[in-house]
Amino acid sequence: MIGCGGSDKSSLNVNNDEPQLSIITPADESSVDEYDLVEFRGMATDLEDSETAIQITWESGLDGVLNVDSPDADGNVYFATDTLTPGNHVITLTATDTQGLSGSVSMRLEVVDELDEPTIEIRNPSEGEIGEEDVATTFAVLVGDVQDASQDLLVSLVSSIDGEFCVPAPDDIGFAACETVLDVGEHTLQFSVTDSHDFTATAEMTYVVLPGSQVDNDSDGYTEEEGDCDDTQSTISPEGVETINQLDDDCDGVIDEETDAFDDDGDGFSEQEGDCDDANDDVYPGGEEVVNGVDDDCNGVIDNNTIVFDDDGDGLSEEEGDCDDYEPATYPGNTEIADGVDNDCDTYIDEGTPFFDDDGDCYCESLPCYGSANANCTLAQLTDGDCDDNDDIISPDLVWYADLDGDLRGNPNSSMASCTQPVGYVSNAQDCNDSSAYAWTGNPESCDGYDNDCDGTVDEGVTTTYYQDLDGDLYGSNTVTTEACSPPLNYVSIAGDCNDSSAVAYTGANEVCDGIDNDCDGDSDEQNATGCLTYYQDIDDDGYGTSTSICACEPVGDFTTINSGDCFDDGMNANITYPNAPYSTSTSPRGDDGTYDFNCDGVETKGDTDLADCYGGWYGAANCSNGWYSRSSITGLLNPTVPACGDSDYKSYSCSTGSWSNPVCSFSRVQTMQQCR
Repeated sequence: MIGCGGSDKSSLNVNNDEPQLSIITPADESSVDEYDLVEFRGMATDLEDSETAIQITWESGLDGVLNVDSPDADGNVYFATDTLTPGNHVITLTATDTQGLSGSVSMRLEVVDELDEPTIEIRNPSEGEIGEEDVATTFAVLVGDVQDASQDLLVSLVSSIDGEFCVPAPDDIGFAACETVLDVGEHTLQFSVTDSHDFTATAEMTYVVLPGSQVDNDSDGYTEEEGDCDDTQSTISPEGVETINQLDDDCDGVIDEETDAFDDDGDGFSEQEGDCDDANDDVYPGGEEVVNGVDDDCNGVIDNNTIVFDDDGDGLSEEEGDCDDYEPATYPGNTEIADGVDNDCDTYIDEGTPFFDDDGDCYCESLPCYGSANANCTLAQLTDGDCDDNDDIISPDLVWYADLDGDLRGNPNSSMASCTQPVGYVSNAQDCNDSSAYAWTGNPESCDGYDNDCDGTVDEGVTTTYYQDLDGDLYGSNTVTTEACSPPLNYVSIAGDCNDSSAVAYTGANEVCDGIDNDCDGDSDEQNATGCLTYYQDIDDDGYGTSTSICACEPVGDFTTINSGDCFDDGMNANITYPNAPYSTSTSPRGDDGTYDFNCDGVETKGDTDLADCYGGWYGAANCSNGWYSRSSITGLLNPTVPACGDSDYKSYSCSTGSWSNPVCSFSRVQTMQQCR
């Protein structure tokens, strides 16, 4: 409402009205069944605000606020639900505008309670849990019902094997439990709950009860049937680790094996009793030490008193060559002295001293002689007097041979014995001719006329084979030879002459066109010999060949001409086809390209192209000439033409123009073939 006054001040009053609204459905005092979908419809308007700006709230006296929304542009309000609590509801629709003014309207609605079946949930045992024979199991469920109190519900537990085995009473929150022992077997358990309206709900599970021997009570992965010898201790099982505790931890029937308190190898000692390797029954305190890299007697020393241990502390054991491991001064590598003992353990006594035959010639320098480097020299044979005990050749029994020719080889028929070399004597007897310094046993044979090697033959195996060379070409005959130290007259050192009467014939000579086998290969004047000519293949024998050629001393086979350029060498009319060939009157063309090009210039040329201009019966002819003469077979008129190659026609000859007084052209004619090339 707006008011105006006459004072000098003016004011404007604006009134705000609360929203107007109504509930259309459901009708007041109506009823619906529980779980039915209830649709709430209404209308809301406001004089100042648009309908969509209004806030709408549906509220129940039992369930509280049900929905908050806004009308559509036409003021329509809608809301639906199927979750109303059974009972008498006062439903209030409230509309609030943007200024905070509200309007409301209410109606009554009864929600008729529907009877619901109870609910049941298994709480124990869990799915897959296993029971044990003669051990009680706790069975528990959680039950509930919309209409009845939990304490009023009837709970029953039934087994497919034992029947009904428990009827527990629920408490005020619906928890019901009992404890009982079930028989061994696979049970199908049915848990049921019944309300006061005889509605029943059930739940089922499979529950297996095993014999006690099949249950792993200590959770070590093994049951008694699987070998657990104490199912009350998780450390005892077939996979248990044995410890010192007087228990069979691994269930193998043996207590504390593989521990320091057990004699594992059965040698009478455990590790606690001093056994240093209880896996080896040969190792124990007081055991016999043998060569094995093991402390067999457990004294902390390996292989003592064996051949591999250095018992005398000289750095070497018996296995390393110590020949007396209880004497520190006797070992391999020690210096041998003249004392009658093997100081260096090489099986020889006093070697390298005057009391030993070091060179094996059965003599030592001084007595007593304790041995020899030669096993064939026994102690009974050994004696003293060796003047050089490092050379088995030198001894008191050494034989020397006279060397008169100074070739350092001795005469086997002149000798003497001495420990040292006499003047004019040598130690060998290899001279078969002590008067020649060029002859001794073993000397290489030389081509000098002496028996240099003392084998009874002179110059054997050292001569050279020389070949007779009568033609002086320095190549000798393969069949006429001689052995000599130097080439005799008319002999050479190279063979291979196949013709010793010709100086131009020998192995390796160049073949030339001379009728001689110059290179001794069995053929003379073969192709490509020096002086050869190029011959071209001329199959048609027309004196001209194709480009195929050989270089020979004379014609060979089809290669018979030195002229080339033949364009057609094999076929019909090939023998009249060649460079510069004359004209031919052949009635047939070449057998290769069908042309009459017989002179190989690439053009078919006719030999006679003149036409006759002299015809019989003409008077007053000024001139005449011979040529091709013909008449038309149709008109009978004269019609001379040049015939094609291979064709014939009449040709005039002896043409005459007559005289001035009788100028008549006369002629003769004959059938003539055209000639071409």
